[in-house]
Amino acid sequence: DGEETLLHENQTLAGEVQRLGGVERELRGQIHVLETRLAQPQQGPRIDTSGVARAVADLAIESGALRPADMLRVIARLYGEERVVVLPSAYKAADGSSSFQFVPRLYELVTRLVTDYRDALVAGRPDSEARHILGGSYRANESEVTSATQRLARLRVFEYEGRKVQMFQHLAIGVEDSDSRTIRCHFYWDAPKKRVVIGYLGPHLPTRNGR
Repeated sequence: DGEETLLHENQTLAGEVQRLGGVERELRGQIHVLETRLAQPQQGPRIDTSGVARAVADLAIESGALRPADMLRVIARLYGEERVVVLPSAYKAADGSSSFQFVPRLYELVTRLVTDYRDALVAGRPDSEARHILGGSYRANESEVTSATQRLARLRVFEYEGRKVQMFQHLAIGVEDSDSRTIRCHFYWDAPKKRVVIGYLGPHLPTRNGR
């Protein structure tokens, strides 16, 4: 009986691995189609980025194939530099959060950041109003201790277009001391160019009291 049970479990797992492999291939194919169409914007109708983003997110949720760094690449491809710029520092930091478990929630937040939130600011709404789009995950600033401590403040400065930019604004998921359950996305609003600049996406940056 034990051998039969083990054999059945192995067959079930093998089937699940095969199924997830198929879903991942479908996801990669979808991304390839997106990249091809975005590289040739003059051909065919304009892409409905919100609908495509949701389709990609749904596949990613099911397959579990999307990690924070992958998510950033998808966001950058879908919305382009008109709306968002992802700095090399963000991609590098995202590698430290490869075990993060709530990528769908993160994807939803960052998508909202570069669409609804960005559009609200472009329309002239003040941040005090636009921030409600992002809900309780939005932080307009760091704590007084963090912003006043030079060493800690410096960790939140990132290079953008040849200059150092302070990025205290951020999105927050989780409060635990865990890279798999907690993540931060620090960004800057480039008002003249009307776009969001993501400088960091990764583990909670240090504070005086630890994480």
